[in-house]
Amino acid sequence: MSLRGRGNELFMAVALVLCLAPKARAETRSEIADLVERAGPSVVNIQTARFLKSSKGRRLQNPWLSPDQPLSALGTGFVVQPTELTESSGDLHSVWILTNAHVVEGATDIEVLPVGGSLRYLARVFAVAKAFDVALLQAKIPKTIQGLRLGNSRRLRVGESVVAIGNPFGLGHTVTAGILSAKDRSLGVSAVTRYLQTDAAINFGNSGGPLFNLRGEVIGMNTLVRVYAQGIGFAIPSDTLSALLSKLVQGESPQKLFLGLRLDYWSTAWSRQLGVEGDSQSLIVTQVERGSPAAGVGLVPGDRLLKVQSKDAAPKTLEHPGDLEDFLLQHKAGDALVLTLRRGAQLFEARLVPSLRTLQKRDSSDGVGLL
Repeated sequence: MSLRGRGNELFMAVALVLCLAPKARAETRSEIADLVERAGPSVVNIQTARFLKSSKGRRLQNPWLSPDQPLSALGTGFVVQPTELTESSGDLHSVWILTNAHVVEGATDIEVLPVGGSLRYLARVFAVAKAFDVALLQAKIPKTIQGLRLGNSRRLRVGESVVAIGNPFGLGHTVTAGILSAKDRSLGVSAVTRYLQTDAAINFGNSGGPLFNLRGEVIGMNTLVRVYAQGIGFAIPSDTLSALLSKLVQGESPQKLFLGLRLDYWSTAWSRQLGVEGDSQSLIVTQVERGSPAAGVGLVPGDRLLKVQSKDAAPKTLEHPGDLEDFLLQHKAGDALVLTLRRGAQLFEARLVPSLRTLQKRDSSDGVGLL
């Protein structure tokens, strides 16, 4: 083929892309608008109040506030499902609302405000998973507001479109869009080890709000931003929220169970670094913390983790580093686990008891801040 012929083909290909791009963008904008119409009403603004009190129960004087003026905070929440704890009455029904624990921490009064409405509805904290920064509220709100569906964050693909709805700076319902920038971010600020990263604009007041895929499923809870950065926000993945919700609706407070090991997918790089052989379908132990339950039973970097089971749960094959975390969320401290591992050609089992671990709060100079 001549150079002129190749040039014509290239020109036609570029022209086709340029013609299709506006149509694709228009379709995406239409999808987002449809999503907001469907799911937006299930996102609520949250306003909390907290009165300072002395040890004797009297309200404390504040030089900058009047004696009866409370400290207030703003955030966002979203309805996940109706609750059968309280009967419906009139035009209202009782629902569960998920938000961040730091939004409602220490609050004496909590109000939720649905989009487009002028009425506020009282809410109460039903259960909290403080280690994961997740709280479950109960409130009576209009029956027209239904629960949102939690999606499968494990199946998300980096680069796909996402939408955030929240209450930034108390402005009310605000919609922003972007992409899923990364998965499985471990930040060390909570028990969550698989934060989703997005460039959708989120700010103070977005805490506790949903991050959607274009199907209208909640795939994360917006929680953190990288301070002084642009377009670097983090959300708790929906798989973690689903595991927590099953405990929270029972009034339990899930805690972070600690094994003291770090997992990653097996790779050629890890194989060379640790001097082990493996395949791409296995998980590899990359770090074992000194004095941890994992160290106590002799696990070492390079061991390949295959399965986990307990007295009350059937064996679970582990295919993702988060599978073990999800399994632990269904157990309590003191429950023994049996891990099936491979070291070289040897297959063996290790029985260990997870412990509780208190996470240290990171200094703001670390550059990660709560919204």
